[in-house]
Amino acid sequence: MKKALKVLSLGMIALSALLFLAVKTSHAVSKPSIYVTGTLTAISNNTLPAVLTLTSGATTYIVNVPVNANIDRKYNGDSNLGEFIIGDTLQVWGKLSESTTNTIDAIRIRDISIQRAGGTFKGSIVGLDCVNNKFTFKPEKRSEQTVYLSTNTKIIRGGEKISCAGLIVKEKAKVIGLWRFSQNRIDADRVIVDMQTISGTITEINLTNGGLPATLTVALKNGKTWTVNVTSSTKLFRKYLGKATIEEFLVGDKVEARGTISTGNVLNAKVVRDNSISVKYGDFKGTVKSVDADNQKFVMRVSGKKYGDITVTTSALTKFYDDEVVKAFTDIAVGDSLKVIGTYTSSTKILVASRVFWRD
Repeated sequence: MKKALKVLSLGMIALSALLFLAVKTSHAVSKPSIYVTGTLTAISNNTLPAVLTLTSGATTYIVNVPVNANIDRKYNGDSNLGEFIIGDTLQVWGKLSESTTNTIDAIRIRDISIQRAGGTFKGSIVGLDCVNNKFTFKPEKRSEQTVYLSTNTKIIRGGEKISCAGLIVKEKAKVIGLWRFSQNRIDADRVIVDMQTISGTITEINLTNGGLPATLTVALKNGKTWTVNVTSSTKLFRKYLGKATIEEFLVGDKVEARGTISTGNVLNAKVVRDNSISVKYGDFKGTVKSVDADNQKFVMRVSGKKYGDITVTTSALTKFYDDEVVKAFTDIAVGDSLKVIGTYTSSTKILVASRVFWRD
């Protein structure tokens, strides 16, 4: 029995020695983990697998990036080597190579110089360099950024695609893309150009053969004067968005124009709304001031202060009533108190009457 126990004890000691040797050997051949932050100085290609050169302090590392490596941006959004450029700051997690201490087999790489979170900017274009596919942009809340354009960048103004050559300095825009904040650089996915809006008073109207194309000279409250180009494709509206014609516009009218800047203070209008023109169908009460029997119209002072004197026109379709008695235009006299129902245009102060009623 004692002999058997002695043999068993010796066997366990031998097994323990073998296990210790195995563990020691395993630790000796495993690759130690490493984490490095440094500057990207070279990249073999922008698809995986690839080899990066990274400088961290006085040490240069060769980073082998396999196809299964995790590539992220600053806030852990998925990235790819196509977004990396020389000078970016990288964080690398991996294993040291067996062959050399300065070679890393990467498991994860994070480029902390790039982000899409917060990569939307609103501001103004301050300079153009379309030869090199870029422009200078001043966001509303940040310092100037250089916006780089690629063949995949979409530039849109008013729903239409344009090129860099179609951009204009001073235009307001929204830029969406990959932000390299340490370099004040945006690699743009989309550039959405705002249409300029101006509001002011028409001081001059120039028509072509009595119609379109036309130019409006508009004085703004700040003292600046703009020229607004109006073409057949420009949408014209009255105050309440009823369709208008250029012939309805008058000097002195208050207008809003929206479009794209041509040069300086010249606007190519997409939309012009004349807030001095409104067409209202309703009833107007007042007193007859004068009658033009030859042209079947009369001037009526409308009760209250809003309308003042307006011209009421009638036609063969206009109906005239005094209570239930049918009347005619010839029954209208100065001083009569009337209620007129019809369509009123504010710019001309003309009321086209459909029905006229005498009031007690």
